[in-house]
Amino acid sequence: MGVTNFAQLEKQAGQKAALLLRKSLKNLIKNRFETTSGNSALLKSTVLGRMNGPELQRLIIKMPHYGFKNHFGFEGVKSNGIKMRLLSNQGFLSEAMEANNALETLVTEIGNIRGDEVIYKINF
Repeated sequence: MGVTNFAQLEKQAGQKAALLLRKSLKNLIKNRFETTSGNSALLKSTVLGRMNGPELQRLIIKMPHYGFKNHFGFEGVKSNGIKMRLLSNQGFLSEAMEANNALETLVTEIGNIRGDEVIYKINF
C-alpha cells in the first residue's frame, strides 16, 4: 500500500461530502424560499467538515438563525415581548441531506479508509 496519509484521505472525503451537501442545500433554498435582499444571507449557507486530529469529526451546517427556525420551528417570546409560534417547514435540512446520498457515500468512504488504516498498522 503506497498511500499512508489516512488523515488527508479522510479530509478529502469530508470535503467531497460537504460540497455535495452544500450544493443540495443551496438548490433546495433557491427552490423553496423566496430569496430577496432581506434573506439573501440564507443563500450564503455552507457546509464544512471538521477534523479532530487525524479523523473527520463532523460536518457543520452554517446558516442564519432563521434557517434553523424554519427547519425546527419556533415557539417562544420574541425580543419585543410578543409570543410567537412558527411551524416547521417539513424538515428542509433533512431533505437536503437525503437528496443526493452524500452521507451514505461519506460513511462508505470513511469505513474503507479506516479499514485500510487498520490493515496497514497490523504487523504479521
